[in-house]
Amino acid sequence: MGAANLLSTRKKAFDLREKAVDATYTVRVGATGDNFLTDRVITITNPAASFTITLPTGSYFGQEVLISLLSNDEAVTVTVSKQAPAGETGTVGLTDVGDYASLEYVNDTTGWILLHYEVDG
Repeated sequence: MGAANLLSTRKKAFDLREKAVDATYTVRVGATGDNFLTDRVITITNPAASFTITLPTGSYFGQEVLISLLSNDEAVTVTVSKQAPAGETGTVGLTDVGDYASLEYVNDTTGWILLHYEVDG
């Protein structure tokens, strides 16, 4: 890999990425398969049907992601599926406009924890 390509790849890896989705999606957490890209903010706008966003094992401790439902004309449910601590559910449901979940990756044993989960209604 040339120096210019290395620097470009490294810059992309540190960019704050916002990803708009409206169908099934796996969050990029910075793994090799993600080309070292990390999604930090996921926005959901008018999905046509219920779907799942998969949050794989994080790449580093303290990694955060915010998932927000901006509009939902079809009144569908978006399920966030995550690695969870023992005794905690591994899913979060977003159904109403304004619903969001802020999550942090703790470690490989605990997985993702909810920092804040807001549902309207």
